[in-house]
Amino acid sequence: MAGASGGGEKDLKTRMDVVMHLSEKEQL
Repeated sequence: MAGASGGGEKDLKTRMDVVMHLSEKEQL
């Protein structure tokens, strides 16, 4: 689970996008 090749940052951004989508769903 180590993102030494810089892939961790992309994972974080994708996770943030997913969280944002979930928040939007909860608001609706």
